[in-house]
Amino acid sequence: MNRRQVNIVLGNREEALNEYYVQAIRQARPDIEFIFNVATTVPDFIRLACDKRSDLALFMPPGNIASDPARPDATPQEDAVHIVTTIKAMNPISVIVVAASPVAAEALLAAGADQFIHVPAMSAEIESALAACLKL
Repeated sequence: MNRRQVNIVLGNREEALNEYYVQAIRQARPDIEFIFNVATTVPDFIRLACDKRSDLALFMPPGNIASDPARPDATPQEDAVHIVTTIKAMNPISVIVVAASPVAAEALLAAGADQFIHVPAMSAEIESALAACLKL
């Protein structure tokens, strides 16, 4: 039996947190073959998320993904909005944001993020957002 394959791009430079998300997602849906790519910088995350093989992008601003050197004056929130709007313009995949700020939630959802999870993100919240975005 072939399992559905889903390509997820994680935008985060904390290895332990990435492993937590990978395990939470895999445990929630063992019937799906998840393939993860990790980016630690804004440009790399956008590039990977805009790859047509990517199905979902999940990132943790601010501070957990290194800023874009081409935008040195951008605030972390501006970087996050830039990430969402650029990905949505180039590849219509779902974008999940995990962050603490309620102000960021409003701005990122307005920019086109599909789901916003407040930290600390629990496994059930990740599973719910994943299911909604991937129509599982």
